[in-house]
Amino acid sequence: MNSEMQRIHQLSDAIDTGNDFYALALDRIDDPELDDLMEKNLAERRDILQRLRSLDGAYTGEDSLSTRLEVEQAQMSVVLESNDRYVYMDHLEHLEERAELAFRDALAEAQTPEMIALLRELAPRFEAVQARMRSGRQAASRREAPKSLATRIAQQR
Repeated sequence: MNSEMQRIHQLSDAIDTGNDFYALALDRIDDPELDDLMEKNLAERRDILQRLRSLDGAYTGEDSLSTRLEVEQAQMSVVLESNDRYVYMDHLEHLEERAELAFRDALAEAQTPEMIALLRELAPRFEAVQARMRSGRQAASRREAPKSLATRIAQQR
């Protein structure tokens, strides 16, 4: 597999991991404004992922599913036990940043005209997801001041 496709697979995995967490967070957060933001972002991310995977029909992400889940399991368990909107948004923003880095790497490694065209086409949609997440996190921060890690741990006991 060439480096271009490796980057696309890494990007797909980063998006997939974020999608998994978006779906979990949607079940846990009871906030209509954030639910709307997460539903829009999840739908957009799923469509972007489908478009990326159309370039390599043999790659479904299944081979990296166990690795993705192992990597994210510890972080997700802490976040999911929290029920704190700010903690969810913080983790979603972290996942968005990872996906953004993977997107930049994929664009930098893109060699074929087809890949370059697809990534350039997806870039504005990807950036819109990023912008919605940033504004959603800022709105959540204004509604609820972030608690220190020590406070969150003490509250969980």
